[in-house]
Amino acid sequence: MQMEEEKLDVYYTKLNLEEIRNLIKEGKFVEVKKIFTDLLKKIQPLDVPLLLDLISKTDRAAGLLKDESVLLLLGSTGAGKSTAIHFLAGSNLEFEKVSGGVHHLTVKEVFHPDLVDIKTSPYNRSETRYISGIKVDCSELGVNLKGNIVICDTPGFGDTAGAEVDIANGIGLY
Repeated sequence: MQMEEEKLDVYYTKLNLEEIRNLIKEGKFVEVKKIFTDLLKKIQPLDVPLLLDLISKTDRAAGLLKDESVLLLLGSTGAGKSTAIHFLAGSNLEFEKVSGGVHHLTVKEVFHPDLVDIKTSPYNRSETRYISGIKVDCSELGVNLKGNIVICDTPGFGDTAGAEVDIANGIGLY
């Protein structure tokens, strides 16, 4: 069975290479790039440079979490975890009407420097690719606690960002 699958892979790869030759002759380089990208995904299932970059970013978050009180936000993709962090850390938010008449709480002004990389979106798609933490003084939250808390943003459950994101975040939390 595996041998037959490998033969099919070789057959389709040869077809793709022939198609690439023809497209190059025709000057259709956008189509060539798409076919090469698809082929690369088949023969290199992981984007190693992306994986290493994401691991580096999760390592930074892990360092921030060490010996701190942590509020870890978990939920589905598009649930509002990133928006909640902006709210809790003091960003200026405003309701805005987006396509389809949907109202979205949009970040208008960011006051905490670590929030710059935390993106929000009115759409049900992943913006968060790695775990990140924002250290907030508890007194700024209006709660009767002393010290700091690290509020962590996480990729959503059911995220379709790819294996690189899953692997990097698994390593980062370990």
